[in-house]
Amino acid sequence: MEKKENINILLIEDKADFADMTKLSIKDRITTYNCSFKIVDTGELALNEFEANPNYDIVISDEVLVNGNFTGSQTISRIKEKYPFVQAILYSGYNRTPGEIGQIIDAGIQHYFPKPVDWEQISQTIPTLYELKKQQEKFRLTEEERDWLQEIIESIPDQVAIIERDTYKVIFANKATRDKHSDDIIGIPCYKVFKKYEQKCPATEKCLADKAWENVQTVRTEFGEFKENIGANGERFYTEETVTPLKDITGNYNFAISIGRDITKQKILSDTNAKLQNIKYNKAMSLESRYEKEIIDILLQGIKELGIDRARFYLVNRERGIVENSASTECH
Repeated sequence: MEKKENINILLIEDKADFADMTKLSIKDRITTYNCSFKIVDTGELALNEFEANPNYDIVISDEVLVNGNFTGSQTISRIKEKYPFVQAILYSGYNRTPGEIGQIIDAGIQHYFPKPVDWEQISQTIPTLYELKKQQEKFRLTEEERDWLQEIIESIPDQVAIIERDTYKVIFANKATRDKHSDDIIGIPCYKVFKKYEQKCPATEKCLADKAWENVQTVRTEFGEFKENIGANGERFYTEETVTPLKDITGNYNFAISIGRDITKQKILSDTNAKLQNIKYNKAMSLESRYEKEIIDILLQGIKELGIDRARFYLVNRERGIVENSASTECH
């Protein structure tokens, strides 16, 4: 018989009979794991217990604790400050407003249940939280590993930014991104940073982040070519962008990572080549004189945009194998 994994649960409940009922109700319903319980009746004892044994996977607590100085949510908040991967369930017999429930969730408590407690629902939730904790711990980094990873991302020449789903705010930007835009872009919506818009990009513009979030089921990377951006000083440049949905520590796709490669020079060369392709040649296989200046003007504009100081042009008739004209210029 395959050995069952053990879920270590700390239960904070000041009513002994309800604590025993909670323990039995959960153990009777969860058959795919072994559930080990430790019961304490105050927040202070719960904190002491974690100091003595930090290997708990899940904390379950009543919000109102008659004994001690902490509520259940205050206790869990203090536990998660030191042990961020511990999962938490809170229940309460008092009606909570949506705002109060929101504050509970913001404190790091994954699930809130009103009384009378739905034991079936809590029992279904516990294995999910346990597996989530295992995944989070699997990707936990030491301080040295975080510094090393930060150094790698900072050194990438492409522009890397992480965007929050609900607000579109930039929550991370590497050096290449900051150099193009500003050191003060963290917390600013991406449409203000990259496009200088006051409001979200219009629907007519393809937002790769929105497309990525729409396709989180397939975790598909969205690609975009020749995306126009505006730098800190108003200069326009072009990037080839990829955007991939990114999970937060709870496993939800609440972020997106954007990587932009500066392709301004390629865009200028592509546009210049497209303009040259429109120049007409006469049937005598010789370039008509009236087009020579047009070609020179197109090339001159292109090299100016590329930042080239000097250039010499040769107009070559490939079929006749001759140089039909040449010119040189300095760009100022």
